Amino acid sequence: MKDWFGPRQKQSLFVLVFMLAGIAYMTCRNERQDSPEAKVRAIVQELVSAAESKDLGPFKKYLSEQVTDESGRKRDELLNVMRGIFFSHKKISLTLVSLDIATNTNPNLIDARVVVLMSETLLPTEKGDFLVGFRKEAAGWRIWEVKWGEGYGID
Repeated sequence: MKDWFGPRQKQSLFVLVFMLAGIAYMTCRNERQDSPEAKVRAIVQELVSAAESKDLGPFKKYLSEQVTDESGRKRDELLNVMRGIFFSHKKISLTLVSLDIATNTNPNLIDARVVVLMSETLLPTEKGDFLVGFRKEAAGWRIWEVKWGEGYGID
């Protein structure tokens, strides 16, 4: 009598397990890309690119109407600060050194520490260390709190 679970069945089982593992990996990967942390990472990347191209559009899009910085500046004042930075530099070159994201006990809040190297040339001359609070609003994740930390020296 032949054994039912022979070499061919073992090969088929291996292929099935491998396929299921691949499907599970792709499902988890898609969920991670859609996570709040991934969305905040994408926003920060977009803002870094926008700063390099001196484009205020993404800053207008991602600054909450209720945003404030540590000096009490509101949205329009912060956009004016960005305009001033853009006008005062011929070229802006940024390198994202680190982006540390911390979730909160409130699932609608995420804190991010953004460290960038900044310059008007390819060689960095300044370091910026920014603390940015994100809040989930009806329109998506928006910046609602900014602390300039070490770096650019906005006072």
